[in-house]
Amino acid sequence: MRCWIDRKENRLSLGVYPDVSLKDARERRDEARKLIARGVDPSEKRRKGEAQE
Repeated sequence: MRCWIDRKENRLSLGVYPDVSLKDARERRDEARKLIARGVDPSEKRRKGEAQE
């Protein structure tokens, strides 16, 4: 998924088919759009979540 954050174009991976179903990819897209609308970079949030585990 392409998105613009801080005037920069970024690409966000939603997963690889068939590991991620179309329904799951759409849900991930919607979640990412909500984060972007709040000014949060979804990839940064994911990196921080992986670092905590």
